[in-house]
Amino acid sequence: MKLDQNVVNLAKNIGLFFLEKNKENYEATEIEIQSMQITKLDIMKDGRALIELKRPGILIGKRGLQIEELSKHLKMGIHIVESEPSPIDSLIPYPLEDDEAMEDDRDWDHDDNTHDIDNREDHELIGP
Repeated sequence: MKLDQNVVNLAKNIGLFFLEKNKENYEATEIEIQSMQITKLDIMKDGRALIELKRPGILIGKRGLQIEELSKHLKMGIHIVESEPSPIDSLIPYPLEDDEAMEDDRDWDHDDNTHDIDNREDHELIGP
């Protein structure tokens, strides 16, 4: 399966945003990106970036500042979707108290698991 070049460019630009944020520290950038547990990147028909991840709060940041900065960096709106838990999440065994805490986190009730940021300007996606 070949990846769409626009999605590849989107991924690279997100990586560059976090690398710049972490002052060119590749290790810190890798840790931060992995901690978000991104499961899907795409570009929606309306031109917004779709980012599906398990820990959207890390991407959004305090008071939504980080997601606003990322939207400006990408020059496009961002649609965030919180990923549903999968059986793969249970492959790593945790001590009982941690496992119970994870279940508590997954059981919180909410009506809408999406968040939209739209700072889109009429610019093309950055890429080669």
